[in-house]
Amino acid sequence: VEYTCTMPSTVDSPIPVDVPLSVDIKVDGTWYSVGNFTYRDVSITSMAPLSGLCAGGTRVTIEGHGFTAGRGLQSVSFVEHLVTQRLPGPGCTVDMGASSDTTVYCTTVEVSEADCPVICDVSVVLDEEHSFSTIDQFTYQTPTIISISPTSGRSEGGTRVSVVGSGFDIAYGVEGAFVGSSIAGLGAPCTVESDPPPSADGFECSTSSVTSGSLLHVGVSSFFIVVVDTHDFIAPDNFTYIDV
Repeated sequence: VEYTCTMPSTVDSPIPVDVPLSVDIKVDGTWYSVGNFTYRDVSITSMAPLSGLCAGGTRVTIEGHGFTAGRGLQSVSFVEHLVTQRLPGPGCTVDMGASSDTTVYCTTVEVSEADCPVICDVSVVLDEEHSFSTIDQFTYQTPTIISISPTSGRSEGGTRVSVVGSGFDIAYGVEGAFVGSSIAGLGAPCTVESDPPPSADGFECSTSSVTSGSLLHVGVSSFFIVVVDTHDFIAPDNFTYIDV
């Protein structure tokens, strides 16, 4: 025999939270204990990062408590912030295997360039119908490179290049810069400097030398690439190694 019941709300109630409560049923005048039931206090304390690329692929970490309450974690909802018609947003694919009662991991999906940039309210959905919102919003955007200066430097490296643009603080910030290619062995790294520290609208990096095993050639103009959240973004200006 299967019995179904709906548990009462704990709002304005002395029922304790996060404490196992005995569940009993009465059959023919006799009480039987069928197990315990625990009301969970669900809370969200933080989310990181607070931005990601329109191309998707940003791994988001949501910290809190009680994410296994009820039937457990169902999804993470993204809905455009401050819109009249609350339509479902792009969403964030949950890593169920890695997520736990205190941490939710999800990966953002792609949004079209026409809809980007966009700010989304974020909610963790539990038990198929209960939604818990994060304090912060998540912003989809795309970095833009306006210019690099100078556009040439000596083959032994050491040229300090200033990169100007926007969105360099997306996700976890600039992951690297390269001349020619971001693929190891095909291009030359440009080491991002910490003084001054990178900002949303610019950073500086120092070129490395062109080795004999590199595919780069002295005197030949090459792409200048900035890597943000594992994606390559090409500057409008090329960089050329020269020997004087």
